[in-house]
Amino acid sequence: MTYPVIDGCDGLVPALDRICSNASEAVNEDYTLLVLSDRKAGKERVHVSSMLALGAVHHHLIKTRQRMKVGLIIESGETREIHHMCLLLGYGADAICPYLIYESVMMLRNEGLLDPAPTDEQIFKQFSAATTYGIRKVMAKMGISTLQSYKVFVVYSP
Repeated sequence: MTYPVIDGCDGLVPALDRICSNASEAVNEDYTLLVLSDRKAGKERVHVSSMLALGAVHHHLIKTRQRMKVGLIIESGETREIHHMCLLLGYGADAICPYLIYESVMMLRNEGLLDPAPTDEQIFKQFSAATTYGIRKVMAKMGISTLQSYKVFVVYSP
């Protein structure tokens, strides 16, 4: 979910087209899980918003009648809050890996700023439990009881 910095603002639409095209090709090659990742972002590459890329791919796959054949996984450093995760789920994500959160907590642990220092497994379990609780709370406030209902909720349609 990145494109070269030298492409400037004009590179966004072609990048989205490329991401959608690559997703269709992967489905045609019988992949069942697609990972949309921004890990290549840096000085030379601009990241495409995970929500924008996910929405584009999700709706592209619906239009091409391929969406039911594949799961979409978001691996993003910009996903930091429960709200971000709820939006990604609403836009069609089947799984989310907020890698920057895990890396930040591990860095705090390694610098001795967390007492007692949690293990990697404790970090994952506690964050997963808190995330699940937060997502359920948002869904309950909306009167939605299943994640599948939340994912196809009309509020998230373009």
